[in-house]
Amino acid sequence: MLSLLEQAISNGKSKVEKVKADTQKISTPKLHQGEINAILLALKSEVEIILLDDEEARIFARKLKIKVKGTLGILIELFKQKFLELEEALKYLKKTNAIMYLSSDVYSYVENELEKIAGSTNV
Repeated sequence: MLSLLEQAISNGKSKVEKVKADTQKISTPKLHQGEINAILLALKSEVEIILLDDEEARIFARKLKIKVKGTLGILIELFKQKFLELEEALKYLKKTNAIMYLSSDVYSYVENELEKIAGSTNV
């Protein structure tokens, strides 16, 4: 069975590219090289959205007019698109919380958003 990422790549929803050395440089002590490379690639390829979780990287990308989505946004979208059941989505939210810091406000917001979506689809 193909993973969701493999499915997205095979049906053209996602694309894998190597980042080439470039003369265009971004230099900031707040970002890691991988985040910088992702932002440069997004600028070059005119992608619709970039996937970033680090808040500094998200702010930087938005300043460059790049739309941003992170792990929690993907989780919500997977649930909206019915790739996950509510119980699975909540389980992944809990697992995400175990590996990356989520404030209680953010955790509650995502949990409530998932439950709101579930309630609206059961009407």
